[in-house]
Amino acid sequence: MGPLIRWEPMTSMSRLREEMNRLLEDFFGETMEERAPAEMMRVPSIDVIDQGDNVLVRAEMPGIDKEKLQVQAMPEALTIHAEMRKEHEEKSENVIRKERRLGMFQRVVPMPVEILPNEVKASYTDGVLEVTLPKSEQAKSRKPVEVKIE
Repeated sequence: MGPLIRWEPMTSMSRLREEMNRLLEDFFGETMEERAPAEMMRVPSIDVIDQGDNVLVRAEMPGIDKEKLQVQAMPEALTIHAEMRKEHEEKSENVIRKERRLGMFQRVVPMPVEILPNEVKASYTDGVLEVTLPKSEQAKSRKPVEVKIE
């Protein structure tokens, strides 16, 4: 009987994915990521920060025009909707590789506490959307209760 070898499932899955991508690239000339439909866009990375009386949401969205952004607030969630379009296309350019995606996305961010939708403020600077969501009075007064263990 030979030595025991520890099985690393994530390493095996990564190798399988790399091999599948290589096979697809050999057959189709591109990987699955490159074949994704143009309507699909990467969802922006966000930070949700508790600031005491407010919840701050920051979303990275470089290359998206402010006019193409839509933010909706509800007591329990924030919805960010954006659209990225190419206004005109240069026919004379020879495209060698195209990785930028055009299209739209929508992301719903659940709130950790109830917020006041009518008092939400948003700003968009240098590709970063910042949304300040004031907490409801009930959420502000909410404090943890110590539970005794029997």
